[in-house]
Amino acid sequence: MRFFLGNRDKKSPADSASATASTLANLRETSSNLEKREAVLQRKYDELTEQAVAYQKKGQKQLALNQLKRRKIISDDIAKLQGMRFNIETQMHSIESAAITADTMDSLKRSAETQKKIYNNMDQDMIDDVMDDIREAADVTQEISNSLAAPLFNIDEDELLDELENEISSAVEDSLFDVSTPASSKHAQYDLPAVPTHRNTADLLPPVPQSSRHQQESDSEEDELSKLRNEMMLS
Repeated sequence: MRFFLGNRDKKSPADSASATASTLANLRETSSNLEKREAVLQRKYDELTEQAVAYQKKGQKQLALNQLKRRKIISDDIAKLQGMRFNIETQMHSIESAAITADTMDSLKRSAETQKKIYNNMDQDMIDDVMDDIREAADVTQEISNSLAAPLFNIDEDELLDELENEISSAVEDSLFDVSTPASSKHAQYDLPAVPTHRNTADLLPPVPQSSRHQQESDSEEDELSKLRNEMMLS
């Protein structure tokens, strides 16, 4: 890990990308050459196999063995080429992954630097000041709203309630004194009887009930008796 991470040369992202591209191009070219060499050896392997089979059919056993020996050497070379191609392809994959990782790290680094620049002009005191300004503006807005919603004139509600109570009391008293006249017929027209033409005022008075006459006569007699007693006592 120290081999990869320690003592790194300071290179720009453009230089790193160029070096990565050059390395990958070199590895692809090497892999292509190995593939071509492997194809040539594979054709020769197939030819030796056909020759060994032909010699074996003719009974030429030694010649057949010689072809098989050559084929064995070529087979070993093909296996080595395949191993080298595998290693190169593995290395290419590793470099591509490393390049992606490097691009990701560069992007993250740039992002962190951008955030740092953004927050350079900010601190907790500034944030607190901004929040205080926002709260103050909200309070002012609330006060303005309350002022606009307040009534234009100050009205004494208690005075209005007292006035209403007085009106209700007056209405009740009027109804008590005017119980014989319904409210709905207050201004109604009535057919009144004709004015009597008798000269004797006694005839205008309503007839006195019989019981009342007896009571008046009794009272008159008692007054006369009381007056008589007083005169006798004085004499």
